[in-house]
Amino acid sequence: TLAGIAESVVVEGSSRIEARSSGFERRFGQDYLRTIPTRRFSMFDLIRSAPGVSPTSPSSGAINTISSFGSGVNENLFLIDGTNFTCPCQGVSRAEPSVDVIQEIQVQSVGASVEYGNIQGAVFNVLTKQGGDRYQYDASYYGQMSGLTSQPVTRPVSNGSVPVSGYERDRYRDFTTNVGGPVARDRLWFFGGYQYLRDYDSQPGADPMFPRTYKQDKVFGRLTWRLTPALHLMQSFHGEFWVNPTPATLVTPYEATLRQKASVPSTTFGHLTHTLSSNTVWDVRVGRFWYDRRDESSTGDRTTSNRTDQITNISSGNVPQMGGLTMGRLTAKAVLNRYQSAWLGADHQMRVGAEVERGEHRLPTVIPGGVRFVDNNGSPFQAVYRSPSIEGGQFNTRAVFISDSITIKDSLTVNAGVRFDHSVAISPDLPALDDAGRETSGTVQGLGKLYTWNILSPRLGITAKLSSDGGTMLRASYGRFNQ
Repeated sequence: TLAGIAESVVVEGSSRIEARSSGFERRFGQDYLRTIPTRRFSMFDLIRSAPGVSPTSPSSGAINTISSFGSGVNENLFLIDGTNFTCPCQGVSRAEPSVDVIQEIQVQSVGASVEYGNIQGAVFNVLTKQGGDRYQYDASYYGQMSGLTSQPVTRPVSNGSVPVSGYERDRYRDFTTNVGGPVARDRLWFFGGYQYLRDYDSQPGADPMFPRTYKQDKVFGRLTWRLTPALHLMQSFHGEFWVNPTPATLVTPYEATLRQKASVPSTTFGHLTHTLSSNTVWDVRVGRFWYDRRDESSTGDRTTSNRTDQITNISSGNVPQMGGLTMGRLTAKAVLNRYQSAWLGADHQMRVGAEVERGEHRLPTVIPGGVRFVDNNGSPFQAVYRSPSIEGGQFNTRAVFISDSITIKDSLTVNAGVRFDHSVAISPDLPALDDAGRETSGTVQGLGKLYTWNILSPRLGITAKLSSDGGTMLRASYGRFNQ
């Protein structure tokens, strides 16, 4: 509840299932976030604990690829305070707020609302904290030294940069700080947070003088406005800045490791909510996220060629290829909510809305020196030549939806709705690259509009109480999807 709008605070269970939703819906509040032990690395430490949600490739090191009840990893939708920040090309999250700025996580799966369109996975909505009438501040620090990290049994290493195997943790520092309070009492509140994370380590057989240096800084800010008693505005910004090198290993020396550096700003320009009456509310929001990653050699070398032995898999000289990834999504959405009680013998929760989106990405690729060499047990075998290349795409989507949640005698709820999406896929003009992979004033001509999709997505769901206390529920849902 916004401070100044109501004098009371309602405390609810931290993990609960929605009683009227025909989909499987779960919420995790502050009690859960504070008491359940996790790595504190990202929101995915919490999301993976939701029923039906599981990581798909834990051995690959990817922490943001998850499946909901067996769906594909590209069939999920990720929101921050209702604003879409899902990757436009892979369907994974491209922003991960600090754990300490999260107020609640909402999960909808197996029958999610028609409002969220043509997805077969789950909808994950991360709700952030906001300031209140009192100034409040907190800080936390977590550290792990080498002496607190268990050491494996060492073994001789014949081809490594050190004579014996082992694991070395050079540094682990996790510091967060948050502050919130009023700017103008009963009118404007603020909340801000910062996270500093450093994790340095070296793998078995690698020289501990050149550890992998993972660095991450996250900043968050939110303003909550009470423009009038009936008109509220929320604005927020989440920024991530990280460096994530690939680790040096027994077969990959430091000069052959890749240094990935990225900035990920996600902004809700405005979420405006207007209460027209006790049973009618409309809201509109506009948001954008941008992901800009650069992949370069850890040494900064752009000209030396890579050499890899296909028998021993040992690399030397440089990285096999460099490049990066740039992508973004801009979303605008408006929804009208109307609650009508005792109409046609039932209570109705009606929603009608419209949404427009634009997504795009660019993927440059360059081989250092223009050639990559492949050996066969120490003997020259193959040379791979490739000029710098770039690929990219855009899509524009316009959508409308309407739904009605009909409750009969508080024991039976029928959820019905339909959504229509009109999407266009575009091959855009892209900047040409020089031999070092840098953008030039030249242009690679695109092909323009390639495809058009018109997709109708119906939904129908039923929720029934099988016991008077609501302890036993029956849920059924139907949906039609297109891939």
